Amino acid sequence: MADELAGKIAVITGGVSGLGLATAELFIEQGAQVVIGDFDDSGGDVADRLGPACRFLKTDVAKYGVRVNCLLPGQIQTGMIRQAVSSEVDPEKLEHHEATVHEIMQSYQPLKRKGEPRDAANAAMFLASDRFAYITGVVLPVDDGISVGDATNNVARFEEARSLFPD
Repeated sequence: MADELAGKIAVITGGVSGLGLATAELFIEQGAQVVIGDFDDSGGDVADRLGPACRFLKTDVAKYGVRVNCLLPGQIQTGMIRQAVSSEVDPEKLEHHEATVHEIMQSYQPLKRKGEPRDAANAAMFLASDRFAYITGVVLPVDDGISVGDATNNVARFEEARSLFPD
């Protein structure tokens, strides 16, 4: 598919080299408009080389005291998946899928509960607080320990739950 990303705009951090550059190149090949965010001054040259679909934004924000961190949420109850597929899937199948995924996820969650949006908000508050002003560049899992669990034993069960959804 040559235009899989046509009409989309992507901001790619670290786009001057390596994985970021490869991603920028692929996105442009697929029709996206790309903004490369990087602290490397050669970003303008890279954007020029990639053509009119690419712009560069210098993102060296640390010198301004800006901290950049990332949250990796786990099983947070937001209703996003239900809303995305509810019109395409039989409600009974959707209930079964949600229950199966919840059971699988909970089987290797140390605290055995679904997260709430407030759990992720609390983690963001933690990172934003002045009490933790020395923390930057952190990728913080907010997942009840799932990221340290062993999901490989549940692949077949995930596939079963996934098969309930149309392609």
